[in-house]
Amino acid sequence: MNLGEGTSVTFEAESDLLSSALGFSGEKIKAALIVECKPSAVAATNPLREMKKDLDISDHTDWIGEIANQIVGNLKRILRSYGVDCTMGTPVVTAGKGFHLVSSSKVVTFSVDGQILKINFNLQLDSDVDLQKKNDDLKDEVSAGDAFLF
Repeated sequence: MNLGEGTSVTFEAESDLLSSALGFSGEKIKAALIVECKPSAVAATNPLREMKKDLDISDHTDWIGEIANQIVGNLKRILRSYGVDCTMGTPVVTAGKGFHLVSSSKVVTFSVDGQILKINFNLQLDSDVDLQKKNDDLKDEVSAGDAFLF
């Protein structure tokens, strides 16, 4: 299964753009996720906005990396129940002006306080993976929202 149609994504050249890319793979999967938006969209969702009056670029880059990390972490947990194990890398964050992202991925667009947040998702699964057949015996011992301290 391949998901993606060769989508081109861009913002105006005078705008700032933040992106976070995170790859994950295993024996049956190769995938990548890119989160991209303007800093104002990241600021609208950043949990630090309640504690810190002025968010700086490092606050924005940390948060967009964490958004990608949380999405992939949840996907990884869900895929496990379908017999697909994978490991994930570390988010790579890019901040700049006037760059143009081109990806062969499925793009989902969200509006956050009137700001656009795009999630680009590229997935290659082995043909023997059946996402219609969930195996409850392979369910993780943890649930979304569980925290482990070590």
